[in-house]
Amino acid sequence: MLNEHKQFFDEFGKNPLTDEQRRAVIVDENNNFINAGAGCGKTETLIAKIAYLVTKKELQPERILALAYNDSAAKEINKRLGKKDIE
Repeated sequence: MLNEHKQFFDEFGKNPLTDEQRRAVIVDENNNFINAGAGCGKTETLIAKIAYLVTKKELQPERILALAYNDSAAKEINKRLGKKDIE
């Protein structure tokens, strides 16, 4: 899957996702939990995961629930998703 969607990952965001982030995006489970330290790319990985599910797996955006633990993180995620043309 990583090779099949290499272009998607290489062109995603300002900086290409790391191999570890890419693996987190393609994990195909019903529920996913991302837990990592500050500044390591959690938000970018979450946004990539949502974009991947909508564009590559053809999942409808309204079927995705993404939780953030504070208001500023939620606003940042919504802002950054709004800039992606994933619908």
